[in-house]
Amino acid sequence: MIPNVNPFGVGIYAIHNTNNGAVYIGQTLTSFRLRWQQHVHALDTGKHPNKALQADWMKDGREVFEFIPLEPALRRPEHEKKHYLEQREAAWMEYFEKSGAVCYNATRFNRVLRMKLN
Repeated sequence: MIPNVNPFGVGIYAIHNTNNGAVYIGQTLTSFRLRWQQHVHALDTGKHPNKALQADWMKDGREVFEFIPLEPALRRPEHEKKHYLEQREAAWMEYFEKSGAVCYNATRFNRVLRMKLN
């Protein structure tokens, strides 16, 4: 985790595969720590919904993955947090894609379509 980030805070995070550089970008309204534990449990039991992330977890092992809080959702009213996090998650995915990183997340087209439907 990055320094000075509350592990019990909410916001945007990345799961980074240090072996191949791929990232999974996500958001949490519970806490960074709990969300990471949920991912680890799903991945360890082979039940993670993201099949590419699951495959790399099984192939490379837990040791090559790191959980990185990217952006805490500080000082946001509760009724605004979900919408704010959706926007910031999409922005972080775009940032990583433009930087050349492989993202485990859905394609950009699917994210744009999902945002239009909301």
